[in-house]
Amino acid sequence: MGIEQHSTDATDWRHEYAERQKVLVATQRQIGTGVAGLQEVLDIVVERAQEITKSNGAVVELADGEDMVYRAASGTAAAHLGLRLKQATSLSGRCVMEGRLLNCEDTETDSRVNREACRKIGIRSLVCVPLQFLGRTMGVLKVYSSRDHGFTEDDLPLLEMMACLIVAAFSRVAESEAREALAISEARQQFTVESAGIGTWQWDLRNGTLAWS
Repeated sequence: MGIEQHSTDATDWRHEYAERQKVLVATQRQIGTGVAGLQEVLDIVVERAQEITKSNGAVVELADGEDMVYRAASGTAAAHLGLRLKQATSLSGRCVMEGRLLNCEDTETDSRVNREACRKIGIRSLVCVPLQFLGRTMGVLKVYSSRDHGFTEDDLPLLEMMACLIVAAFSRVAESEAREALAISEARQQFTVESAGIGTWQWDLRNGTLAWS
């Protein structure tokens, strides 16, 4: 009987994990095919992160000076969008400073958290995953539970993959802004050249040729 129960538990675990991976893949596909803006990506990821961890809510907090700011929120945290927390006294701020995943199993006994803020929102346990882009930690993806020890080791890699979706969105925005800036720069240069009635030249050092516009 004990062996049969263990086998059933293992099968249930595999099925549940497979279902959560399907949510992750569907989220990646949704963001890759039909999402335009960064805010939309953040909103989708917090909803899905809450879903796959069966948590009470999820938040994307971005660093702003000495603060962490709620930029996207789901579940019971949705009412606190825009909330500012001090980096120095919050687990999310510590996550940014240390640049690594942090897991708080009980906010009532963990000195790293802002206990007052956690009580205000109803957080008893939480996980913060750093959002690292171009060598900098921009913020965190945070999920929380109203229960202590609300997350398992299986939740952590899934949350890290969710965080990667946000970082990819950062990359797309940066690339788009770079292209736009280059286009503006080229347009200004062309306008200057045409207005002044002058040309430009380029000297190829490898073959010694000189090209004029």
